[in-house]
Amino acid sequence: MRSGIEKLMKEFISAKAESFKFSAFDVFVREELPEEFRNTGLIDEHTYMVEGNTGTENGAMVPRVCVFHRSLTAGQRKGTCVAYLLSQDGQRLYLCFLQDYEDIRTTHSLERTVQILHERAEDIRSHIQGRGFVPSCGFDLGEGLSEQDVCSREGTVFYTCYEISALPEEDVLRNDLQRMMEVYQAYADWQLQQSRLGTFDSWEVLDAKTAVKHCDKSFFDHNGSGVPQNIQWFFGADSVEAGKTKSLELIFHGERYPSTIRKEPRHGGRARIFWTANLGNKLQAYRHQKDATATFIRLDHETFEMRMIEDDTTMTGQEIVRQIRTFISAKGFSYPDKLVENLYLSLKSKPFVILAGTSGTGKTRLVRLFSEAIGADKENGRYLQIAVRPDWSDSTDLFGHLDLNGRFVPGCLMDFLAKARDDLAHPYVLCLDEMNLARVEYYLSDFLSVIETRDRKEGHIISDPLVQLDQYGADETARERYGEILFPENFYVVGTVNMDETTFPFSKKVLDRANTIEFNDVDLIPDFVQYGQGVPVSVGNAFLKSDYLILKDCKEEDHEYVQQLCTILQSINRILYKSNSHVGFRVRDEICFYMLNNHRGGFLEEKEALDYEIMQKILPRLQGSNLSLKETLCELFRKILAKDYDRQDGDAAGMKELLENGTGIDYPRSAEKVMFMVRRFEEDGFTSYWL
Repeated sequence: MRSGIEKLMKEFISAKAESFKFSAFDVFVREELPEEFRNTGLIDEHTYMVEGNTGTENGAMVPRVCVFHRSLTAGQRKGTCVAYLLSQDGQRLYLCFLQDYEDIRTTHSLERTVQILHERAEDIRSHIQGRGFVPSCGFDLGEGLSEQDVCSREGTVFYTCYEISALPEEDVLRNDLQRMMEVYQAYADWQLQQSRLGTFDSWEVLDAKTAVKHCDKSFFDHNGSGVPQNIQWFFGADSVEAGKTKSLELIFHGERYPSTIRKEPRHGGRARIFWTANLGNKLQAYRHQKDATATFIRLDHETFEMRMIEDDTTMTGQEIVRQIRTFISAKGFSYPDKLVENLYLSLKSKPFVILAGTSGTGKTRLVRLFSEAIGADKENGRYLQIAVRPDWSDSTDLFGHLDLNGRFVPGCLMDFLAKARDDLAHPYVLCLDEMNLARVEYYLSDFLSVIETRDRKEGHIISDPLVQLDQYGADETARERYGEILFPENFYVVGTVNMDETTFPFSKKVLDRANTIEFNDVDLIPDFVQYGQGVPVSVGNAFLKSDYLILKDCKEEDHEYVQQLCTILQSINRILYKSNSHVGFRVRDEICFYMLNNHRGGFLEEKEALDYEIMQKILPRLQGSNLSLKETLCELFRKILAKDYDRQDGDAAGMKELLENGTGIDYPRSAEKVMFMVRRFEEDGFTSYWL
């Protein structure tokens, strides 16, 4: 392989002085060099084809050797490929992963073609790992290039460069080709996967793990269903020979049922999946339901969870949350009791939650597992985790900006928001990891403002735009791709934070808009209980969608309950006035929303729920060194949190003694936090909610 590459580079200049056509160099590039690459053992000829070209017959001036995936291409210059491109002076050889440009160029100007290639390259890079190659097209093929050569260079997604003066050894060249072929195969898998999604007869494939069957009469009559050839890959039947069967296992309502899929010897290769009569009898309950559908969730190659569409609507909120807890436990993680219920109620009340705690307590993992448990994961594109960078000073990293050429460069959140907007039936969860490494008020300023403009219209929650049309400038492609983006009603944001010397504190603007959940208590004793296989719950967005945006949204039968709750909040606020820490209508409303959701769903005891809200909406606002702050904390403890505490002055030791006694405490979590804050004030002359 090295000798062939070296010959290509050394003989190109002298061969270029004469006609390439029918020359020995032409034969070498077209036949001998491709054969050398085939003989490396790195290129499967059943999957790929290798072609060499000196460039003379297609207007190109740069010799190349290309590897094409047979499923993605029709021949030379037609299809995304792996290519070796030689510079015009023969001094540099570039191993590239480059895009097909032929169809684009036939309908667009060269300038527009280059722009489209750049946009598509960014999209590919967002889906495919570069495995150490340069993610750019900024390399030098020489001067006076043909349009074809310009398109090849500008369509490059990843590359590496070899200098003739320092050509690597054989093992390095082979390793590079192997890695670039891995990039190509990943791209091919992605493209083929995209083509596998969609509607096929009575089936709809939503993603690699989810397929939906629209149930007809035979579904219930024959304990099975036909499977079109287009989606047999989903059940692993594409490799089953005609007339043969493959064993499967279906899980329905937690019970396992042996099943099979059989490839029909006729009928165009159609297959049929069969399940047992026991499962068939249970499915009869859905026979007369209008537009009944069955969702198949692939857990592994032979195991599938089966859910009827009505399952999630008939499950109560408590049952769904219980299933979420089971899913998380089955993954090997344990969290404090009632934390999942609290997280759910917080998201249901407002789609912005902050998880605070000691580093390593599993905050980010909790967000991910919670999302996966409700069917929102990375694979189906409904979960996104973004690591916040310390240099973020505005919203451009999230939402995008115009470059010096007037082209819109999308931020890392744009595609996720657009996908959520176009799929309002499902929840989309964003995790901002270590969100306070930069100032949240700066890079989330647009988000913090727009979330307060949410309103209800024709059954949907709308808002002012997060991204307006004029932000795309003159870039019509971006304007057409993204359009105006509001705050999607199925978009939920959870930020994880550590409070230490490397991070920024939160302003009241942020704290007022979020439920701040803190968990620092860590039980280091492992739990080896076997919970079985965790099964996600396929919930719709209604499970998390806010039922309340203003207090007037509450039902008439809830008015008395809200009045009683606000009476307690008013008592708390009178105490907070003394240190100028009182809350406004926003905090009042959001506490009421949380309590109403709990009141209807029965997730927590009433005082337990209000205890969480005092911890999450009121206490995080309290910090400072004024004596009035300590007096406020002591009065809160004495009059609200622990009414059996009769000491008028208040001190941490007395509070601790009462807490250890464990009686007469209405809100134990908040009382313990206040005790901690008072003790810190006594020791340091300053206190805050944060450790």
